[in-house]
Amino acid sequence: MDEYEVVPVNPVRRLEKRIEKLESLLAKETGKEFVKEIVDIIKMNQLIVDELVRSNESLKMEISKLPGRLDTLISQINELLSYVKASITEEVFSPESLRPFVNKMEKIAEGIKELTEVNKMLMENMSKLEKKLESSVQQKPMVLPRRIPIQKKPTILIPKKQ
Repeated sequence: MDEYEVVPVNPVRRLEKRIEKLESLLAKETGKEFVKEIVDIIKMNQLIVDELVRSNESLKMEISKLPGRLDTLISQINELLSYVKASITEEVFSPESLRPFVNKMEKIAEGIKELTEVNKMLMENMSKLEKKLESSVQQKPMVLPRRIPIQKKPTILIPKKQ
């Protein structure tokens, strides 16, 4: 049996880049810096391995829960099938008992048809109106109304009689 693991790709890509960098530095740098880079790569590799072990363990725990959940699901499906089989053998509803329901559904369907027709007519009228508005806007430039200055009414002072 083959074993599979979920492996994040980003840390592996970083390691590849660092190894390429080391190879280029190897030709240029001294042995001390090279050893330091290798130690850093080993530490990074260990962190990746630790992360993989943790994710692998949590994945194993989740997978171990699946058989119990599958058993529950199977029992629920079997129960549902038994209900379906029982309802097939028994006549639960008679056509007469469903007649009021069918009549109501037919009325609702007629209402929906009428609403659809009204909506269709409204959409046609709206598109005609839109075309008229567009043509009138294109034919006539828009003239803004002039501002009419507001005049105050003169106040008349009436002397009081004493």
